[in-house]
Amino acid sequence: MPHFTRSDLRYRQKIYHSERLPFGGQSRPADLPVPDDTSLPDAIRRARDYERSEQAWSRSPEEQFYEEGKLLEDCTDDYRYSGEVRHYYPTYRALSNAELRGYLGWRSRWRQGTQEKTSLSYAYLYIYELLNQLGCSDTEDGYQKLMSFRRDYGTLDPRICSYLDLWTRDYIIYYQMDPSLLAGRREAVTDHALWTLLHLTEHTDEEIFEAVCGLSGTTIERSVFVRQNRDLFAFVLAGVLKGVEEHYRKHTKRTWTEDYFGAPAHAQALLFYAAVFYDRLRDRTLDYTVDELCQYHCRNGVWTRNYFDTAGVRRNRLGTLLHTIDARLRSIFHDPHPLKVEDGTVPRWLDELISLRADAWQQELLRRKHREFHPDLSSLSRIRTDADYTMGRLMTDEERDEPVRPAAPDPQPGETAGPPQDELPTARQEGRTLANALVESPGVPNGSFDTSDLGPESNSPDRAAPESDAASTPLSEDERHYLHCLLDHLDLSWLREQGLLPSILADGINEKLYDHFGDIVLDEDGVIEDYAQELRTLLQ
Repeated sequence: MPHFTRSDLRYRQKIYHSERLPFGGQSRPADLPVPDDTSLPDAIRRARDYERSEQAWSRSPEEQFYEEGKLLEDCTDDYRYSGEVRHYYPTYRALSNAELRGYLGWRSRWRQGTQEKTSLSYAYLYIYELLNQLGCSDTEDGYQKLMSFRRDYGTLDPRICSYLDLWTRDYIIYYQMDPSLLAGRREAVTDHALWTLLHLTEHTDEEIFEAVCGLSGTTIERSVFVRQNRDLFAFVLAGVLKGVEEHYRKHTKRTWTEDYFGAPAHAQALLFYAAVFYDRLRDRTLDYTVDELCQYHCRNGVWTRNYFDTAGVRRNRLGTLLHTIDARLRSIFHDPHPLKVEDGTVPRWLDELISLRADAWQQELLRRKHREFHPDLSSLSRIRTDADYTMGRLMTDEERDEPVRPAAPDPQPGETAGPPQDELPTARQEGRTLANALVESPGVPNGSFDTSDLGPESNSPDRAAPESDAASTPLSEDERHYLHCLLDHLDLSWLREQGLLPSILADGINEKLYDHFGDIVLDEDGVIEDYAQELRTLLQ
């Protein structure tokens, strides 16, 4: 609206004056009586005097609204207006005295906590006050009141929400509040997703998948196949997008993001669009960064914005790509619910790219499977017992007289590591030697140890081992198998599968065959070559 000069003021005063409107040849008073000036609160009378002043006519409507708002921001009233108020741009000047008193009465009750629905014009007038920080102690107080009004009155009349959400964003930018307050807004989420796709190599497959889901406008994440194979789909999708980026770089002048989403742009920004707002800080110069893709700049009251322009972009392009990947993966992995893709709609290079990524996924699964280690926990007791036996053979006679506790069985799920140590009997308490305790341990397999030199108890008829092919040597079955693999250079992966340690087996073999050879037969490099042939004969 243009500014009014003094000549305009005289012209208005000459033309406009109070008069009754004729109805059917007769005149009648207004339907809603207006209280006389003597009944108005002092603040309203001062506001009306300001409206009629020469100073007000030389100001813009927005500045007039702000100046009147400063006069009325602390005014309270108990008046209830029973009529209907309809103003497209509600201001104090546009309201009659009765309507203005009705607004001040509703505002007083709202500030006191009485939440009642009112006319839409009153609601917008209250929002205009908060945008101009009328009735607010500071910027933060104004923001909190905007948010609480959005939450409380928005449930009573949702029509205010769309504009209020837009103006709240502008409030944060105009008053330079923390940009993190904008992080959860739709445009900020979109910018973050676009930034992820602009820098594919800097983000994980899952981050790329989430960004695509937010931009595609589809519900690909709800697909049964995608839900069951999310890691596969994210792996293939990330690789395909990187391939698409490379293809566009080599064969087109535009980038793939420009073709799919749009391009960076610079344009003038209109803050507080369609609101009655007085720009009191128009003379300042500032730059405000919302996120990586959106920045605002103010120069002498003129606002501009750098942003990513997605207008006019074919938004179904990304959805078509996702549908194609979904259909091809179902075909490759023989899903019972295939998807159809029209012939000729998928470029050959894109189809090959999807197939290559699917093959890479299968190869990665094979590598992971080979790297997996599955220890045999059932062998832990035997490993522990073999270690105790080796330690016992290295002990002196004095150390053998020390009380020794047998190895505790492996704990079961939900059990502790074993009974209290003071409840475990020692070998001496039961009148047995360490060797007898070890040989009779239920965790030791028959034939695991050479008991020929462990005393007369070990040679008793009750301890006689059953006759077998392995009776010719004092070695256990595991030791014989390990020695056989070393002699014939066979695979030793079975040791890991059964939870056996090569060092323990080697020590046991050297100890049991020492009396026969007078020397160790295994060293760090394997079988000592001088004893190889004799060991083969011994194992036959």
